[in-house]
Amino acid sequence: MVSTATRSKVEHVMKKLFAVADIEDANTCLHPMDWLASIPDMASMLEEQQLRVQNVLAGSGGWRPPAHQDVYPPGIAPGEVLDLLLPTWFLGFGEASALRGKPKAINILETVRNFLDGVFQSAKYPLSVYFPSTCVVGDPIEKFTVSHAVGMTRSVATKCVLALIEQAGLSDAEFVEFVPLIKSCLYIKCTFESYSSDEDLLQRSILSKMVVAESTRPDIIQLFHSFSLSVAKQGLVYSAVIDSKIADFNRRSSVDSGRISDAERQMLKLLPLQDKRYLSVLSQHWDAFKATESAIPLRTLVKWTDRALPADMSIGSEWKLILTCSALKNLTFLMRQIAIFLRSLKEAMNTAKKSINLAFRAPKLRDPNPQIGYDMCCLWCHFATDFEKMLGPTVFAKAETQFLRGQFDREMTEKCRTCDAKIVAKDFRFISVLMGTNTNVQSLQVVAAAAESELEQARLKAVTARLAQEEHLWREYLDAMKQWTTKNSADRTTFLLREKDDLEKATKELVDGSTPVYFLDNPGFLSTTVQSAVHKFSVAPDLFQVMVCDLTKLGSAFSKYIVQIGTAVSEFVNGNPKFTCGLVFAPNCAEWGSAYSEKKLNEAVATAETQLRTDELHMSVRRGTLTFAESSIPNHSRRRGFHEFFMVVSDVEESGQLVSGFSSSALWVRTTVADVPLLSTSEYIVPDPSMLHSGSGLSKSQRLKQSLSGQQLWHKLLPRLWHGMPTSALAKPAVYVDILPYDLSLTKALLHFNTQPKSVLPQGKLASIVWAKDDSGTDHRRGMQQWLISGTMNYMQKMVDDKILTLPGYTPKIYTAMKSPQYNEEDFVMTMPLVECEGQKAALPFRQAWLDSPDGRFNACKIQFDAVVAAHDKEFNVSGVPFKGQKRMAPLADESDPMEALLGLAPAAETKAQLEKPLVEISAADMDLLIDAKKQLWLLAKKSTIISCKKPLLLLWGEYIKDDVLKKRQEANNAWLMEYKFDSPDMKAFHFHELGNVPAFEEGLTTIKSFLKFLEQHAIVQPSMACHEITVAEDSYKINMTKECCFEKKPLPANQTPSANNGGSLLSFSGTDLGQHLKLVHRLKYNLTDSSKGIFPQKPGIFLTHDMKVEAGKLYRLPLS
Repeated sequence: MVSTATRSKVEHVMKKLFAVADIEDANTCLHPMDWLASIPDMASMLEEQQLRVQNVLAGSGGWRPPAHQDVYPPGIAPGEVLDLLLPTWFLGFGEASALRGKPKAINILETVRNFLDGVFQSAKYPLSVYFPSTCVVGDPIEKFTVSHAVGMTRSVATKCVLALIEQAGLSDAEFVEFVPLIKSCLYIKCTFESYSSDEDLLQRSILSKMVVAESTRPDIIQLFHSFSLSVAKQGLVYSAVIDSKIADFNRRSSVDSGRISDAERQMLKLLPLQDKRYLSVLSQHWDAFKATESAIPLRTLVKWTDRALPADMSIGSEWKLILTCSALKNLTFLMRQIAIFLRSLKEAMNTAKKSINLAFRAPKLRDPNPQIGYDMCCLWCHFATDFEKMLGPTVFAKAETQFLRGQFDREMTEKCRTCDAKIVAKDFRFISVLMGTNTNVQSLQVVAAAAESELEQARLKAVTARLAQEEHLWREYLDAMKQWTTKNSADRTTFLLREKDDLEKATKELVDGSTPVYFLDNPGFLSTTVQSAVHKFSVAPDLFQVMVCDLTKLGSAFSKYIVQIGTAVSEFVNGNPKFTCGLVFAPNCAEWGSAYSEKKLNEAVATAETQLRTDELHMSVRRGTLTFAESSIPNHSRRRGFHEFFMVVSDVEESGQLVSGFSSSALWVRTTVADVPLLSTSEYIVPDPSMLHSGSGLSKSQRLKQSLSGQQLWHKLLPRLWHGMPTSALAKPAVYVDILPYDLSLTKALLHFNTQPKSVLPQGKLASIVWAKDDSGTDHRRGMQQWLISGTMNYMQKMVDDKILTLPGYTPKIYTAMKSPQYNEEDFVMTMPLVECEGQKAALPFRQAWLDSPDGRFNACKIQFDAVVAAHDKEFNVSGVPFKGQKRMAPLADESDPMEALLGLAPAAETKAQLEKPLVEISAADMDLLIDAKKQLWLLAKKSTIISCKKPLLLLWGEYIKDDVLKKRQEANNAWLMEYKFDSPDMKAFHFHELGNVPAFEEGLTTIKSFLKFLEQHAIVQPSMACHEITVAEDSYKINMTKECCFEKKPLPANQTPSANNGGSLLSFSGTDLGQHLKLVHRLKYNLTDSSKGIFPQKPGIFLTHDMKVEAGKLYRLPLS
């Protein structure tokens, strides 16, 4: 690690060599290659560096230079690559050693700085080299004779690093710090590829720079150098063959980034026509600044190097001659653009508090009006000969520098705008000043003053016309953007709907084929349905089959079905004795009336076992035990640490041995599954397709149905079941039949094992049969079937999204929008287009830089100009704030008085201490909510702020009810009910989601339509909605209620701590209308989990009807009707 002090010594030498005292002289900075060329006997210096490394490391084990290529290698076959290790003194550092010409100084120096931060990793990023055509294979490689196809910048940078360290005068202790870097710069990994011709080598070199992400794309100067050299070597005429050369090059690349662009093509054709100084000036500037961060990037270069006058331009022939472009005018324009840029950069550096980031600031430092700049250059060049005669060579050179830096812009702009046909050289005031003829100056100033008003009128007219043109372009863009947005939104919705249909169709086909769910209304046909389901899966003979029967899922109702279940299991295992078994999980509650008695529970388990062991059923039964992982049992839980199950096979024997293949299963032999993780109560579900139930709010009966669940249970049990089985059992699919399905635990486990590349289980297919009613008192079997199907489809679709599962016949597609309308920012000189973004409206403010420029300042016509600005802002920039090159401020909400929308509640006369006890306190960030003994609501402000009406103050405690339960409550007429019904997408609710890959929905309380649009933006289209159906057609939505449902507010249980999540139920109100200050609002959540997907109702919230302004420390009463 190089210390800061040591590095600073090297950087000091670097700064002394390459930095300029005045940034306006940046074009005269020393090029690193020129500096290296000035070092006498470079090879000896490099070899001495190597010798010093050996000397300083001699006392610590030493260092021996690595073996390297020291003779010219033989040729290699086409397509082969030869790896070489070359010392840096073999690699040339002159312009002749760079195939594409001199690399840019700024890139070399940036690479040097990067090397100083670590080492040169040439093994990872080797140079591509080639050897002299005159070299003899086997001869020693001469110093500095190897040239670069790719990597000249890095190669020169290594020599710069070594030379800088040499000149820094480091002590041995300091030198040692740089040894790893020095060694990496002394010997460099290179590659050599065969090439068919010089043309082939050149094209490969350019193409590799264009397509490799780590490389810098060759600039137009390097491209011109390369093509010129190639054409010259072939003895051809550049202008005659350049088009075919470019076309031939572009055919070699299959990607756009590897082709010569239209702008590059145009510039390659223009460069030979320019003044001989043009390339030198541009190259010097791009040596000091990256092209994209310079005064004149490529697109500006192309536009103004080939400028054509508009055909309808109404000026005289003399001015048409003046403004017609030429090579000299192009050179002058280039020099002016650079001078303006450097002057602006110098001013910015003088005022900046930190270093300037040119990647961001460069556009603001360039000439703000290049069009008038080019006109001024044309005017200067037209009279340059006359100016030089009048001023003499010395003064003229000084005047030209002043012109290029913009010191005569005001007068030159006036001349270009008025286009006086009789203009002559002596009319220029700055000429008179430079000549010292004061009388003439005074005369001209009087004339100028007299014409000032007329000139401003003309300028105002031109400005107004230009502004009208920019406004017209902006209107056209906004209209086109509006049409595009409408069409793109409709196309995207159509695409997403089609994609959703394709995905659901493919998923449904897979569910029907591999995990079907059957509904059986008549229990008498259970065995027949089981046989039919197994037969459907019979893709091969003698498939191993497992029947699963979890009695915990029936609750206390299991006793009604235990005889029928025993018969079904018997018929299953005896129907195909060799290949079948049954897994029956013991009940975890007793019969109705004594369901939770431990004694009765033990009797219930015994009853189930007795039934399975009945002789008439001809089954061999073994009792097994699931022991739970202690870490998954909550400390406060009083449940036992095990659960019993029964593994069942046919009692048919051959030679005294059971014939069932499962009799060799480790589960049958050991009858134990250890360390089974329990499902967290927060993950408990209720298989209800129309509601989203919270695991923490379930009844004891519902919780017991989930106490033996979870994918991890089957991850433990299934490998145990199949371990020890015959090899043939794993070679074919296995069939599972779940006759008491309740959740997706087994389904998820089988899908997991089926998608593992090296699974220890056979591929599994699962048939679930819904037929028995549980102890809830409600027949929800149809709903359970629907939930199991939709839950399986949701889980499969999630696996598809995660690229775990592939659906037959379905390939995910990505929506590709048609290209949006674009505007050319260069068309907007006076104004700045600001498109709609992140809730901010589109606007067209004036540019502050233009308003501050001479073009934007008026004296005599200031009142008229202010009126033009005001009229423009009224339509295009409501805030009236000009664009200053900073991040946009949020647009004003509206022009109404914001206080009108606030609740008019004054602080209460009471204090907190005076409120009637007991007092419930619920704390929030900006306030405390207080509920007194009369169940009244109070708000105590912690700070002066505005409390939003878009976020709930308190939520209610209770549950959503429907079907028979709702009917009973309605008939009893003694329950507080809030109807959950939406029949229009314009109805409001509080919406939210908790998706990790989607930004939060900031609007919160808004229309359903707004929430649906938000979901569509994130590829969620036409979601399901509990008890409702949503229909989407392009940009319209329909919503209809499909099942009656209400929220029932309930008293807060004694074991619940009052909080913002339940405190609403502590208040006293009879109906759903809370008055003019508070309102009840439904909360809707888009949910996406393994088992549920769609919009589900959450506990309703109590909201303010309007925003409320509060003062710190004040108490407010929020009255309820």
